Amino acid sequence: MKNIILATIVWSLFFSCNSENKKEVAEEAKEKEAEQHEKQLRLATLTNLATKYSAIAAFDTLHLRFTYQYQNILSKNNKIILDRFLINDVIKQDSVYLLSIKKSSNPKFFVQLTCTDFQLQSLLKDTLKNKTRYFFDKTFLVIDISSIKKIKYKIDCSAYETEEPQEEPDTYLEIDESRTLMCNGRLIDIYESK
Repeated sequence: MKNIILATIVWSLFFSCNSENKKEVAEEAKEKEAEQHEKQLRLATLTNLATKYSAIAAFDTLHLRFTYQYQNILSKNNKIILDRFLINDVIKQDSVYLLSIKKSSNPKFFVQLTCTDFQLQSLLKDTLKNKTRYFFDKTFLVIDISSIKKIKYKIDCSAYETEEPQEEPDTYLEIDESRTLMCNGRLIDIYESK
């Protein structure tokens, strides 16, 4: 009798765990499908905007070595589409605003854009409510780039062992952002996807 009860318990645990695993697998598949759908929508939006504005859709994914290579691309078409960015700061200069934007791609981009009051209010309407400066997959900026260059920024410190055992060694620190690009331009349009 004990064996029958024990077998029943083991059998029910086996099937309940199996059904939980099936639920987890189904949820994971649903999440992957939703992610794939979002990715396809994003790519379709980028493609449509690139066609509409004759702009470069994936400029931030280029991995070029030298500034002149980016300049050559921009000399043929200086309009780019930017998404997934952070607004660092907004500065008012006379009757226009200067947006400081960071794009955390590889390489990193910092973009200084001029925009009108109307464009700024349109861009920041949800940002001020949500108290975030990050824009992910729903907001796309169409930008006219006027200049691009790499940032010349490097801090270098070194660590050295001292000959005295009671003294602590010096510290080594190096920050190198020499691959980071700085762009200037103006905001042409803002597109919000649904």
